[in-house]
Amino acid sequence: MEKSKLIKTRKNLGLSCKEIADLLCIEEYSYRRRENGKTKISNQEWKKLASILSVPFETIFEPESTSIDNSISTTPETNTNHYYSVPKEMVDNQQEYINILKIEIDSLKKENQILKEKLLVEKEKKYYI
Repeated sequence: MEKSKLIKTRKNLGLSCKEIADLLCIEEYSYRRRENGKTKISNQEWKKLASILSVPFETIFEPESTSIDNSISTTPETNTNHYYSVPKEMVDNQQEYINILKIEIDSLKKENQILKEKLLVEKEKKYYI
């Protein structure tokens, strides 16, 4: 789907696709594919575009369209596969959260181990007293 907000903002500022592409360090045809909706624009690219155009992110951002198959079958099937299209930005965002949680879990495991060791030392002190 064409990114009309982005195109309108770029044109209002008098900037060409080539100029934006150069600032993004990509080829002009790659940028045009993003504007035309043929290539997805990552969250990082949206933020960089907003910065380049000196506008708030929300002014130009247009989410990728999702397609969901809601067709209803009249015959029950137990092995039916349903395929859903999820925007790459959502998957990337979830992956970032997963990575943050993995780091947090590792930190808590280490803290837990330290506390167990301290507790064991305290028990041993009481045993000898």
